[in-house]
Amino acid sequence: MGVHKPSTEYFDMVLEKIGEPRENCIVIGDSLTSDMLGAKNAGMRSVWFMPSGDIESAMKEYDIDYCASSFDELYEILKNM
Repeated sequence: MGVHKPSTEYFDMVLEKIGEPRENCIVIGDSLTSDMLGAKNAGMRSVWFMPSGDIESAMKEYDIDYCASSFDELYEILKNM
């Protein structure tokens, strides 16, 4: 692709490829510095999967919408969107 997360261009290219509007998508990831920061940079909703450490501070700093520590929690988040 020539670009990497967390660059906005990465997410723009993915959205163009899948043909979905940004507002219909959510980034699910385990990395604060690539997945969550990338979602923030791209103006997308996000789910931090398997969070650890200072979760509250990380959620504020990276503007994370949801946290899930299990597949059941992730499923509930996605089901309720």
